[in-house]
Amino acid sequence: MRALPRIRFSDMRVPGFGRAPEVDSSLEPVMHWRVIDNEILVVHADSHGCTARSDFTVDVGSYEGDVYAVSLSRNAPDSCSREMPWGVQLAFALDELGVPAQGEVVVLNPLESASPAPGRRVVAAR
Repeated sequence: MRALPRIRFSDMRVPGFGRAPEVDSSLEPVMHWRVIDNEILVVHADSHGCTARSDFTVDVGSYEGDVYAVSLSRNAPDSCSREMPWGVQLAFALDELGVPAQGEVVVLNPLESASPAPGRRVVAAR
């Protein structure tokens, strides 16, 4: 069987312009991120029990047209030791980030590449 081609985020094309913005490997990886109802950016960050939204500096820059690049930098390490395999959800209103109503966002933090923490499921069972 032939191997599937490897696709990098930077190879993806975003409608309306050239290449997607490059992931910034100097930033702390996040578990994943999503936008809810075109209003709220939710980022799942690694945590040991003491991570809060205020622990991050959020930089937002216009990438091209109505696409905005968001990067999160942790101000201080999470020094707690609680087991949190799912990390913590950090929510940001797109209005608060300065993204207009028709704007789109892309997070420049890399996605966590390590295998899931013990106790974390890739697919939820019902």
